Amino acid sequence: MIHYGQIYTKYEFATDTTVSFTNDEIFKRLRKAKPHDILIATTSENVQDVGKSVVWLGNEEVGFSGDMYSYSTTENSKYIAYYFQTSEFQKQKERKVTGTKLIRIHGEDMKQISLLLPPLEIQEKVVQVLDKFQLLLADTQGLLPKEIAERQKQYEYYREKLLTFDADCGSKQASKQASKQAR
Repeated sequence: MIHYGQIYTKYEFATDTTVSFTNDEIFKRLRKAKPHDILIATTSENVQDVGKSVVWLGNEEVGFSGDMYSYSTTENSKYIAYYFQTSEFQKQKERKVTGTKLIRIHGEDMKQISLLLPPLEIQEKVVQVLDKFQLLLADTQGLLPKEIAERQKQYEYYREKLLTFDADCGSKQASKQASKQAR
């Protein structure tokens, strides 16, 4: 089982295991995500964390708690989850959030966020590059804080360049073309 608060505290970008478990009776009542679905927190105490996501890479369904939803797609789910980290996504999301003390974004509002997608084979290549950057960021042992910060800036720069591009380059509108389902 994945709880929305754990997306902020326990999980990184993707996971194939859970840190919480429940009995079969409760599991039956939970909403479920399939392998390669993106689990998205819809509630937080701040705007930056609303919409934080984790890609479910487990081999079976996983139950998830309230205040989050599951995004299913036939596109590369890791590509989309990486896009959810871009400044372009943050700008669009900020126009949709509600609340002051407890910030929320509704599934219907998330569906309205536009996302340009290149062909699947390009998505997969971009994911390979960004996954390598993630590994470099995780391997900071022995580095000075300034070197770690520089690595983070480099990753963010290339992530933005790889995931936000001009619509004239043959991309398609995800809200119209991608098979997605918010539950």
